[in-house]
Amino acid sequence: MNIKILPEKFTSKNLFLLERDKELKQIMYALILGEHLFFQGEAGTAKSLMATNAFNLIENAKLFSIQMSEATLSEHLFGAYDINTWKEKGYLKRDITNSILDADFAFIDEIFDGREDVLRTLLGVLNERKFSEGRQQEKAKLHTCIATANYQTINEKTIPILDRFLFKADIKSISSASNRIKMYKQYIAKEKNNNDDIIPILDIKELLNLNKDLYSNKIKISSDILKSYDNFIKEFRKEIKNFKEKFISERTTNKLLDIARASALLDNRKEVNANDLYEIKYGLCVINDMDEENTFEIVFQRCIANIDEAKIELEKLENIEKSLKLEVFDMLDLQPNEYVTHLHAIKTELANLKDFKCSTNNVEEAKNKLIEKLKTIHEKSKEKLFVKI
Repeated sequence: MNIKILPEKFTSKNLFLLERDKELKQIMYALILGEHLFFQGEAGTAKSLMATNAFNLIENAKLFSIQMSEATLSEHLFGAYDINTWKEKGYLKRDITNSILDADFAFIDEIFDGREDVLRTLLGVLNERKFSEGRQQEKAKLHTCIATANYQTINEKTIPILDRFLFKADIKSISSASNRIKMYKQYIAKEKNNNDDIIPILDIKELLNLNKDLYSNKIKISSDILKSYDNFIKEFRKEIKNFKEKFISERTTNKLLDIARASALLDNRKEVNANDLYEIKYGLCVINDMDEENTFEIVFQRCIANIDEAKIELEKLENIEKSLKLEVFDMLDLQPNEYVTHLHAIKTELANLKDFKCSTNNVEEAKNKLIEKLKTIHEKSKEKLFVKI
């Protein structure tokens, strides 16, 4: 299929939802990447409907679904023990048929209500796609899991769980009055006509092949893009502290680059550009957290949006350094009149640099370094001139 059409399929309109485009884009990227999502929101905000409708876009996939509680035991997730194995071979082994280990997709409702021992085992399945219990070592089929909760508590129990979910969103109630009217009409139409069936767009095998293409190193990321990305992450970490303490692990910063690669893949390109880096917003930010989204927009404009312009500016700064032969200055043996000319040229460039506009932080840093270098060379030139005289 033409993968360029995927973004238009993962939309509120196509999936009979309202005001959920950003969350559905997260689901699209999660499916392409084989990553997981966590949706927090009040009861009745269509979290489970959104997950179900999105999963229904993929054909021939096995879905595992469960609502967690204190009564949820490990066998409910990973399968019950096989008594025959115990009788015949003398050790315990789970029958994983129809468990989360046997599913392509999983929907886990109220994940934080689960017992700690169960959640700890779940972490290995989510992150490493492995289940390990004594002699039994199982590779999980699980491709993507969507977990939900009516609340989010940040503590020692939840932090490691949340870090396994690259994509997170705070699901809000529908804000627009006109959209609420549409919601009422959709509900009535569903009762009368049942016309909201989802038409699949991909087979699970096609999705897995798309995932394989993404991780086959066909999509390249240049050193310049990586430098801009690293600077962006550094600045985002600094700016978000004005609003909250946000933990961003190295695991997350690595995986965010996969979102940029997926964006390039969807556009049938083999190299990531600056526009693709905008898409990391869907993994870096808790979607609908306006402090995080607004901080992202500000820092993106400052560090990445003008990346092409910044490249031109950096080349100009490099040309100034080359034209003044700053790298070889200590080896130059000039006549007095040549030193005077050199001093004048440096002074002229220092004056010009005061009005030199910088589109990004990287350019600003490069400009400041050049100014310091010019001042140092200017002083050395004066000293050499006095010796010559």
